[in-house]
Amino acid sequence: MRRILRTRQAHDLSLKAIMRTLIGVSLAVFHLEGPAIVREEPTELARVLVRRPDAVVRLADGGRVHLEFQSKRADLSRIHTQDALLYEIEASALRTVVVYTRRVSKAPERINGGSFQYAVENVFLADFDGAEVLHRLASRLDQGLQLGAGERAELAMSMAMDHGGRSRLAAAREAVALAGRLKDEERRLWCLGTLNAMVEPVLSAAELKALGEEPPMVGWTESVYLRGRKEGRAEGRAEGRAESVLDILAERVGSEVPEPLADRVRAERDRDLLRNWLRAAATAETLDAFRRTAGI
Repeated sequence: MRRILRTRQAHDLSLKAIMRTLIGVSLAVFHLEGPAIVREEPTELARVLVRRPDAVVRLADGGRVHLEFQSKRADLSRIHTQDALLYEIEASALRTVVVYTRRVSKAPERINGGSFQYAVENVFLADFDGAEVLHRLASRLDQGLQLGAGERAELAMSMAMDHGGRSRLAAAREAVALAGRLKDEERRLWCLGTLNAMVEPVLSAAELKALGEEPPMVGWTESVYLRGRKEGRAEGRAEGRAESVLDILAERVGSEVPEPLADRVRAERDRDLLRNWLRAAATAETLDAFRRTAGI
């Protein structure tokens, strides 16, 4: 039986899929006011130990938006540090939007530090009507029309939305079937990849296995894995190795890797050192054991 890929690499690919889909789309896709997104901006920061922003985009009016995708309540101090560094790169107004991709209904949006004030805008996908989105997109496809960029973004994020009393597996099957009807292969794979990441936190292991047998999902895991390997070799980047270290370590210790340690691993660019850390993660029984072996 095939299983859906459940890794941080899949999640990262899915976030890239969302951003690529959003180019040319207004912020209305997040129920926010604002002009169209025209391009992605670099996310490299001056301080290597600070985690990169998920995405920074340029709007049609020249403004910038920092987008963070979160599955739990965000650490506003971390996001503020990112914004301060982004401001150093370009001293202009920066709008920060935190998009919650799981069932988070409330989260902090402001730091009140006296003379120091900081605020973000929160978007809770769980408040969106997922049933209405899928019905509307199905109607469009039934009419022989293809989905526009904003509609593909809605489909990609639909599993983080509310579906009323309907079972999550039924909703996931409908979303996957709709993605499978997209004629353009690249867009189809992007939507399936994003849906893959979104269903993982809301379905059981048995449901994930059943969804993996749906025709549009068959072979998707291998396709995205092989593509990721090819792109990784072509770009010569170390991010993939760092995420593999964190995936294996989390699996070994049975819990998420703490943010400071995860940021340290992600910041490393030495491929030989990352290879050693990968071996250390594969044998670690605890986080402390990994730290000792890895020398972190």
